[in-house]
Amino acid sequence: MKELETIFDHGVTEEELRILFGNTRMNRDKYQEIIDTTIKKEQNLLTDLYRLYIIRRDNVTAQKFLDKIEDNIFKYFTLLNHCIAK
Repeated sequence: MKELETIFDHGVTEEELRILFGNTRMNRDKYQEIIDTTIKKEQNLLTDLYRLYIIRRDNVTAQKFLDKIEDNIFKYFTLLNHCIAK
């Protein structure tokens, strides 16, 4: 099984963690533990990567991660949450 990328592979900062999760106490191990309990693990990882690059205002990279989300309903809610957060 291939190792999936996480936000921690993309150099997430404490400030970005605060924006993503509301605090900076998240670390790689805790994040992995949470992700491992989700039903759609890869979709959640891609959503977080999309959100990270939106925060960084890198819309091209964000779109690449969004395009990898195969579940259209999951993709819809990712975009919906992004619009609400603005």
